Amino acid sequence: MNEKILFLLGFLLSGPITIAQHKEAPIQYSQEPQSNYFAGGALNFISQKNTFPLTGLSAISGIGGIYSNSTEDSKNVTFSFTSYLGKQILSSIEAGILIEYQINQFNTYQSYLFGIPTPVDIKRTAQHRGIGLFSRFLLSPNKIFSLFLQPQISMYQLFEEQFQNENSVSKEQANYLLSALGIGMLYRLSDKMRLTMKLGGIQFCSGKWEIANTDTYKKFSALSTNLNLSSALLGIEILF
Repeated sequence: MNEKILFLLGFLLSGPITIAQHKEAPIQYSQEPQSNYFAGGALNFISQKNTFPLTGLSAISGIGGIYSNSTEDSKNVTFSFTSYLGKQILSSIEAGILIEYQINQFNTYQSYLFGIPTPVDIKRTAQHRGIGLFSRFLLSPNKIFSLFLQPQISMYQLFEEQFQNENSVSKEQANYLLSALGIGMLYRLSDKMRLTMKLGGIQFCSGKWEIANTDTYKKFSALSTNLNLSSALLGIEILF
C-alpha cells in the first residue's frame, strides 16, 4: 500500500516538472540553408516630360540611357528589368546567370537643326540587352548574416536609331564586355527568403561602337569604382 502511494505521488510530481521543462526549451532556428537555388531581379520605369540642364540625369537613365538638356519640348520613356538565377555550389560558394534588358524612346518636337531651315521632330530609340555569369563567395557561410564578394562578367549590346519626321537618318550599335567585383550583405529572413544589400564595388568595361553602313567606329574602355553606403541597393531573394 505504501509503495502504491509513493508511486502515485512521484507520478503527480513528475508531470509539472516535465511540462515546465518542455515549455522552457528554447526554439532552435536552423542555420543550415534548406534550399539550393535562389532568384531575384529588378524592374525600373522612367517617364519624363521635358529636360533639365543637369548631366546627373545620365545616372537616372543608366548605361546606354539617353538624356538631353535641350530647351525644346521633349519626352523620355525608359523601361528596364534585370533577372538572375543562382545555385549553391558549396556552403561558401554560389554561382548563377543574369539577364538585363532596357528599352528607351526620346522625342523632341519642333527642333531646329544646323543646315535645316524648318523645325523637325526628332525621335531616338534604343535597346540595351546583356547576359552574364556571376559567383558569390560568402565570408560567413551557414550564418543568418554574411558579407559576400561577387565577381561578374557580362556581355552587352546597345542598338540606337534616330529619326527625323519619322524618317530614319542614322543607326548606331555598341558591343562591350563588363567585368566587375561587387561587395554586399545577405540576411536570411526565413528558409525561403533573404534580404540583400549591394554596396557597390569596382568594374571595367571595354568594347566598340559603330555607325551602321559607314566606316565610322571607335573602341572604348572605362574603369569605375563605387563603394558607398549612401548608394546601397536593397533587394529580396527567393530561395527554393
